[in-house]
Amino acid sequence: MLKGRQAGRVKPLVIALLAASALVAPAVAQAGFIARGTVEVPAATAGEARWQEMSGAITVEAWGPEHCRITVALDPVSGGQQYIAVLNGKRASRSGPQGAAAALNLALGGEAGCALLAGSVGVAPASAALAAPTLALDPATHWLAKASWQHLGHAIQASYADWSGGSARSVTLTSDGVVRLVVRFASVERHAGFTGADFALPSPPAPRTAAGGGR
Repeated sequence: MLKGRQAGRVKPLVIALLAASALVAPAVAQAGFIARGTVEVPAATAGEARWQEMSGAITVEAWGPEHCRITVALDPVSGGQQYIAVLNGKRASRSGPQGAAAALNLALGGEAGCALLAGSVGVAPASAALAAPTLALDPATHWLAKASWQHLGHAIQASYADWSGGSARSVTLTSDGVVRLVVRFASVERHAGFTGADFALPSPPAPRTAAGGGR
């Protein structure tokens, strides 16, 4: 929901967010987004979450709030590993090093859709059990400034800045007030050709066979 008395003044933005967040009839073709840039994952040294600082290249593909793919290729100094997360409807698949996975998991889920792209933030709950994010607009520009929601008992907030061409180029994600993720997009482009098949989840690994063929 929107804060304060801004709702009446920002109706065009709300309409745009609704359209971008797949709150239109399923039969209507929806354009998605492909964004590319860099990501920084600050070091975590307290509590259960502990990892070294990481950075790398990031690509985010989003088609409404229920279809999203995040691919991160960490720099060699950060280990050179790859993180991939895919959201397709209510199901998700994630893989990668602990720090990147823990931080980027916050940006992918039914509560907020694909939260790294402001145009794909879920402004309605994906199910009756999930509350829609609270949206706050910049009073000067009327662009989306923050989206806040709860995830597994933690207060998550995405802050959007450096708007250009209708897209936020800087996104900061916090958990309980601690910065977990900083993304800077060099490009955000519309993509009209997405289908659900583009966000297919990987097949589960085949079951292991006991040595010698025994059970």
